[in-house]
Amino acid sequence: ICFELAHRGRILGRLSIPMQELLGKGLVTRTMAAAASTDALASETCQTGSPEICFQIVDQQAVMHRRTVFFIRHAQSVWNEAQSKHNFYNMLKSRDHPLSVQGRTQAEALRARIQAGAVTGTSEDPSILRPDVIYVSPLTRALQTAVIALQPVFKIGGKGEIVFMSAAREKQNF
Repeated sequence: ICFELAHRGRILGRLSIPMQELLGKGLVTRTMAAAASTDALASETCQTGSPEICFQIVDQQAVMHRRTVFFIRHAQSVWNEAQSKHNFYNMLKSRDHPLSVQGRTQAEALRARIQAGAVTGTSEDPSILRPDVIYVSPLTRALQTAVIALQPVFKIGGKGEIVFMSAAREKQNF
């Protein structure tokens, strides 16, 4: 299985794991090999270290054929905004931070991009419009991003279901 993590067209990390190493395992966590362009992004997003990927194979028959997976990180949250301003009070006053005003604008921009691809048929990958399943963290910022950004997907309908994954959370920063 090969994973590639990208941000705005820049490759952040790659990971390749032989399927034999995963079969019969529970939760698997691996560190991705960081790409050379990671340093510029790290300073831009206040992230450090190599990206980690954590996953679990539940049904090996379900992963034996090729799948396209889209990862959408939540837009800017109130916590991200407070962090950039070194406002520790706002960082610590809540454990479940909603989107900031800029975060809502970011989610709306993603919605417009998905909608434009749906209307014109020029989506980079049309499978984003008809997912089999949408996994969302139950955190407010992730739910808000999904509801705002994926409106074109919800309007088209289809067979996709929304699954709230409590395990889809980042590690605590403090």
